[in-house]
Amino acid sequence: MIHQVNQFCNKINKKLGISLTLSSPNRKTLKAFMMVHGVIGASLLIIGAVFRFKWCMVLGMISMISSIILRKETVDEKNS
Repeated sequence: MIHQVNQFCNKINKKLGISLTLSSPNRKTLKAFMMVHGVIGASLLIIGAVFRFKWCMVLGMISMISSIILRKETVDEKNS
């Protein structure tokens, strides 16, 4: 999915005359981002639960969802 979004953005950039191309992350980079998002998400969820910060819990949930999506992306990239 990341590759499809990058290709779409690159096409729009060419049509608009912008000389910016987006690179596609490799599997190692995706795994690193997945781990970082997972750790940050878990930390925010714990902090939000302990101190009753709703905004912290929401950001933690978003980060955990992002980690799950990145996990799926690494599995899809491995299979292709």
